[in-house]
Amino acid sequence: MNEDYEAILHRLDTIEEDIKQSNHMLHRIERRARWSLLFSSLKWFVIIGLSLGTFYYTKPYLEQLMETYSQVSNFGSFLK
Repeated sequence: MNEDYEAILHRLDTIEEDIKQSNHMLHRIERRARWSLLFSSLKWFVIIGLSLGTFYYTKPYLEQLMETYSQVSNFGSFLK
């Protein structure tokens, strides 16, 4: 009877160690997922910010280009 009791205690100890290891791995996975979400969000903020910033600084040149195109287009219809 005493041997069964010790076997059960040994089995419980190994189960407890396995649970601790699993818990540790889950915490690491969760931490990695948080960092991944943070860096992914940061990446998209930079991409969107650079796109909007580029558009803001090139807008006057694009407007001037469109105006020139419009004038050239009107000049072509004037010759017909």
